[in-house]
Amino acid sequence: MDDDMRNVESIKKRLENVKLMKSYTESLCALADIQYEIGVDACAERSELREQIRILKNKLFGNGDPDKSVVARLKYLEDSIEKFTRGTKMDIEIIKSGLIGDLDGKKGLLDRMEIVEKLNANLIRVMWIAISVIVAELVVSLLEIL
Repeated sequence: MDDDMRNVESIKKRLENVKLMKSYTESLCALADIQYEIGVDACAERSELREQIRILKNKLFGNGDPDKSVVARLKYLEDSIEKFTRGTKMDIEIIKSGLIGDLDGKKGLLDRMEIVEKLNANLIRVMWIAISVIVAELVVSLLEIL
């Protein structure tokens, strides 16, 4: 980029000098030299671009081996993602139906946990009732003894 800018500035200065020249012959010769340098630079840049295009082409199309091309690798990647997504989707559906149940009336883990929590709360109440009855019987027994 810096070389291009220096080249542009150099050409610009030389063109300004051509405008100041009094002789048409000298002006035409100077313009021809500038045109020649521009052409030489353009040829060098085209050669460089051709080489870069060749390298990119080899990378894109696998350097003669279609299996190593970017297109083939992208296709393989897409296929792998599709397989992973398909398998993962089924796993997610299984986990989802296990957690929240399904439309067939099968209860999920969340429903079962809620039932177990209610059962646990009821068992705690029954336990306290049983303890209260035992304590009450003991108190009555003690009162009869006294």
